[in-house]
Amino acid sequence: MSTYYTTLEISENADSSEIKKAFRKLAKQYHPDLNSSENAKDKFIEIEVAYSCLSDRKTRLAYDRLLKMQRMQRANPRVKQKYQQDVNRRTRKGNSRAQAHSKMNYQQYKRDQLFRYSILSVALKTLFTIIAGAILMVAFVRLGRVLYGPNSDEWGQNLSIYFLAFVYIFSLIGLIYLYEYFVKYVIVGKPKNNG
Repeated sequence: MSTYYTTLEISENADSSEIKKAFRKLAKQYHPDLNSSENAKDKFIEIEVAYSCLSDRKTRLAYDRLLKMQRMQRANPRVKQKYQQDVNRRTRKGNSRAQAHSKMNYQQYKRDQLFRYSILSVALKTLFTIIAGAILMVAFVRLGRVLYGPNSDEWGQNLSIYFLAFVYIFSLIGLIYLYEYFVKYVIVGKPKNNG
C-alpha cells in the first residue's frame, strides 16, 4: 500500500527533520525543471502533497490515525471520515501549491521556499510590516493634523483617532497578506516554465 511515507521514502516514525531532508532531496530530484522524464511533474506534485501533510503536526496525527484505521478494517466510519476530511483539507492546499511550484523553474522554486517557509521569511515579513506600518502611521497622523489643525490637541480626544487607529491595525493585518503577493510577483516572479 502506497502511503505518504513511502512517497517520501521514509519510515513512519521519522521525525520532522528527516521528513524535511527527504522532501528537499526528492523535490530537487523530481522538479520538472531539473528532471526531463515524463512522470517527473506528477512525481514532484505527489512529493509536495505528501510533505504538506506530514510536515504539519496535526495533519500528520490525523493521517497516522487514518492509516491505522485502514489497516484495522473495523474502524468507525464516522471517525474515519473525520480524519479523512482533515487530511484532505491539508492536501488540497499542498496540491495547489505543488501545481504552482511545478510550473516554476528551479531557481524560482528555491526562492519561493526561502521567502515563504524559512526563518528568513519570518524576519522579512516582520520587517516589511514594520516599515510599511510606520509609513501608514505617519500618513494617518498627518491626516489627523490636516483634519483638526497642526497644533490642536482636540483631534487626539475625538473619536476619529480611534477610528484611525482601528483602520491602522487592520491595515497592518492586510500588509501581512500583501507580503505574500510581494514574494510571489516581485521576488519569485512569474513562472517561466509552462510545463
